[in-house]
Amino acid sequence: MCIKKSMKEYLNAPAHPAATVILMRDQDDCFEILLLKRNSRLDFHGGHWVFPGGRIDHEDYQQSSLEKDEIDAARFAAVRETFEEAGLSITTNDLVLMSQWTTPRGYPKRFKTWFFLCPAPSGQVKIDDQEIKDYQWQTAEQALKAYNQGIIHLPVPTFYTIQSLTPFSSSEAALAYYSENQSVTYG
Repeated sequence: MCIKKSMKEYLNAPAHPAATVILMRDQDDCFEILLLKRNSRLDFHGGHWVFPGGRIDHEDYQQSSLEKDEIDAARFAAVRETFEEAGLSITTNDLVLMSQWTTPRGYPKRFKTWFFLCPAPSGQVKIDDQEIKDYQWQTAEQALKAYNQGIIHLPVPTFYTIQSLTPFSSSEAALAYYSENQSVTYG
């Protein structure tokens, strides 16, 4: 027996709080961002290239000094997810809020995700080969070219985030700009 969700259930699916991190490292006269390839068997963005990130857990709220503050809890989730998915240690003080995206109504899975910029720490990326199958450091231009050629698949928020980084020649310039300007909200 096949049970389908009603349209009303899809329209009322909650947007789960989440966080993601755009790790950036400078290379000569440009900077690169870290992209992770999700396992193609995952039902949410399976096979897509994404930034490290995921849902905000109860523990992330507990670590927050501002109880029930989603943005503060998102910072802790961003730190945790970066370590879980890429094996890299960052701190909440390293994070600069760039944007917040909410999946539109009508999707079975919805997220309200905070996007943070962060200078990449030293160290080697370590993936679990379960949820994350591969990683690449690419310039924004390289990632967009690979996307346009059909080599990689990017979720819409990831595509637009990468596109918004193309005017900057260094991670420092991107961090400075988003530190001084209000984050953008989509959805």
